[in-house]
Amino acid sequence: MKLMQMYKDLGDFEGQPYLKFHNPRTFEDMDKPIPNFKKFGLKSGEVPKFFDNVLAKRAGEAVSLKGMWWDARRDAAMEGIKEKEFKPFAKLPVPDWQLGKPVELAAVTSVADSYFKALEPARKLRTPALPAQVSEQLTQLGRSMGNDGADLKAMLEKAVSQRSYVESDGKAVPGFSFMSASEAAAKVADRRRQVHGRWLKLWAKRILAMPEQALVPLKERDALLASRHEDVSDKYNSLLDLVSRGPQPYGERLAGVAAMDSFFLRRGKEEVKAMFPVSEQESEAVGLASKLEDKGWALESLLGPTLSPEGSSNRLKSEEARAVTEHLYTPDRYMYAEGMKLAKKYEEEEAELAAKLKELTGSADGLLAAQRSPATPLQRMASHAQEVAAQVASLKQARKDAAGHAYLEYVLDRQLKFVSDPTNTCFEELELPELIKERFDIEMAELDAEEAKLAEAEEEEAWLLTLQQQSRHIGQHIEFDLPQAAYAHMDPILYKKLDWELTHGMDLLHHEAFQAADCEQGEYVKDQMGLENLSHHFLPLLRYRRQKYARSSATTRRS
Repeated sequence: MKLMQMYKDLGDFEGQPYLKFHNPRTFEDMDKPIPNFKKFGLKSGEVPKFFDNVLAKRAGEAVSLKGMWWDARRDAAMEGIKEKEFKPFAKLPVPDWQLGKPVELAAVTSVADSYFKALEPARKLRTPALPAQVSEQLTQLGRSMGNDGADLKAMLEKAVSQRSYVESDGKAVPGFSFMSASEAAAKVADRRRQVHGRWLKLWAKRILAMPEQALVPLKERDALLASRHEDVSDKYNSLLDLVSRGPQPYGERLAGVAAMDSFFLRRGKEEVKAMFPVSEQESEAVGLASKLEDKGWALESLLGPTLSPEGSSNRLKSEEARAVTEHLYTPDRYMYAEGMKLAKKYEEEEAELAAKLKELTGSADGLLAAQRSPATPLQRMASHAQEVAAQVASLKQARKDAAGHAYLEYVLDRQLKFVSDPTNTCFEELELPELIKERFDIEMAELDAEEAKLAEAEEEEAWLLTLQQQSRHIGQHIEFDLPQAAYAHMDPILYKKLDWELTHGMDLLHHEAFQAADCEQGEYVKDQMGLENLSHHFLPLLRYRRQKYARSSATTRRS
């Protein structure tokens, strides 16, 4: 007890929060650079293990630093115990008695009074009392209103909460405010929905630009990465290339081109289709491309259980954590093991909550509602009589059995009065309001960090998605109804590639013409034209990165 008190005194002296140094993420170096996997010559399938090792190492370092910090804090606390004088613990008064003489009843009952006084919480929540008749009429009105009764109940709770106050030692505490765990959970859920909505929009943009990427499961994406492009697994490459060409086979698309009706290329449509028979893989790709026309289906099939924000599904936390983990990671991943640990922890909490509900109400049917929306202090006080009904019944029976025993009758009456009073309920929100607020701030800070990452990803990907969409459009029209000059202008990267080939003599047809233009700086003109096409797309991205670097540099200099 002295050690725990010394821990609190040291933390209060330094103004430290309660939860910060119990969280290993406090000790994690969030500014530590992420290793560039492209430098290590990794092949496809090796990248996930590489990143898992990085994550496990960083987590291990954070836990180790946390242990070192608490070892130092324990040493400081042990030194402080030697120097500090502690007040003796409060004790119950012992009645005077002499051998062979009875103890006065008043002396014994005063001990019981002191004991029950010590059990009362330091802070109590007081609410305006309604007459029993008014309360009963409101209950009947709520039942008769059906679904609208919930709105009436919410209005009453709001009115009561505005008129309730906190008292300590029988006196009102002026200016005392607190955030209930239910209110904090609701605010965090709203913020999580906002961030998740932004994350969904980012994925929707990706699907609109390249719908075929919905065919690659999220948990397999890291395994397709490699240090060099030629080492990338071709598991999906050929299929995605065929799907990106659209929901029509090659022969059917070619037969529908207007050029086939011209004098030189006149062919019968069926004849053209027969020239290019549909392969089994192309048939599969056409079917998938037809499904991907429905972008909602594509997004839903790709994201699965992550389509809804955490805490919004009609499943328990353990079921939700397990489903999301299985969708995002393969069983050999580090985050898969961590996700399953979290699901197991949720299962243990749910078992405890179910046992508590069964004890109070006789059924665990309300487990999901109790887990997703915990009751506020006012709601708990309103349902206090129902929660202690079994305990009150057993005390009343014990009171009947103790008839004629003055001391037992007095103690049981005091205990019955104590248990029946809803203000004697101990609320974490009143005893330690800083704890609820700090937990709320930690969760909101994590969501703010996630949104900052999304903002950066949106800015970084805006230009890339534009190029991808253009490239996909060109891929659908090339060889059919777009001349080379048109798609070369639309795709600056392809244009630059063509320009490089011309510069280095790869295009023999125009090689002599460009050689003749060298004397008039034709080479410089060609290169500059390609760079201008590129800068049209990439200069905004470069400008954004320079501004971001300037902001981070200024912040570093100030700190």
